[in-house]
Amino acid sequence: MRGKNCGGVTLSDFFQPDGQSLKLPLRSPLPMGSLLTLRPNGTKSVKGRRSGPFVLTAGDGTAPSFLGRLPAYLKHRMPDNAPGSAFLFSPLTADRRQFKDSCMSASDIGKRMRHHLEQAALYAGESSHGFRKGQMQALSAAGTPSADIGKKVQINTAATVEKYLDVSRHLPRLEQSANLKRLHAQV
Repeated sequence: MRGKNCGGVTLSDFFQPDGQSLKLPLRSPLPMGSLLTLRPNGTKSVKGRRSGPFVLTAGDGTAPSFLGRLPAYLKHRMPDNAPGSAFLFSPLTADRRQFKDSCMSASDIGKRMRHHLEQAALYAGESSHGFRKGQMQALSAAGTPSADIGKKVQINTAATVEKYLDVSRHLPRLEQSANLKRLHAQV
């Protein structure tokens, strides 16, 4: 899913496996293997209607997952189970004490991601779009056919899917970022 689409996700974009709307509060923690379907209303590839489903799982407990952490996030974000904003992710106000009633832009998501990666000393030039590429490359490495990958991430042309699957395309940028880090460390 593109960063722009992530920033516009609302709670009404989530559905239970049986197609029913998401009901709050969510059980916390969600049982391992729990599923929810995300179907955003309008994306770059699917305008004016709900996209195909992105199936999210709470995982097997071996690593944190978005869905596994969603109940705790919603409890913090919406303590009364009544959304203060329709958007799941919203930018902070200037005083950083509350959320704005607007969606996060792809740029805001990228800045927040970069901030957290830098705080954890893990930043090496990644972008929020890199997660999309990484997901596609992981699916390819696991043997998923390119056509199925394109469907999953809503890319309609085989040539574009192949560009994303070319692991060498992003290496120069990462190398440049590593060189810049070394230069800053020397100063």
